[in-house]
Amino acid sequence: MTALEMIHQARGYLVATIQPFSLSLLDDAVNKAASDEDYAKELEQALCHGSTVALREVLSIFGDYLKPDYSLPPEQRHCNRVNGIDNAMHYVKRGEVAEGIEFYNGLHNS
Repeated sequence: MTALEMIHQARGYLVATIQPFSLSLLDDAVNKAASDEDYAKELEQALCHGSTVALREVLSIFGDYLKPDYSLPPEQRHCNRVNGIDNAMHYVKRGEVAEGIEFYNGLHNS
């Protein structure tokens, strides 16, 4: 699966699970990658082959994962936005996006 296919599936997961702030962060990363070849390579590596830590690192240009801004609502904090993308990528890589959506929505959006 290509990085673009993975991003498309991750977007679908984030839309279906109603995580607009994570979706916005993913779009920010994709937009940066469109204008920065080095960042595009880092993002592709993190999404296709990287770990949770690699994803945190590549998204760190948008915020500090380890120092959340507690003045923001929880869903808007950078760490939670990253976690939403990480969860999406977990299900994409396993080929279980539909199951992940059902699980997430059963816990959070019922």
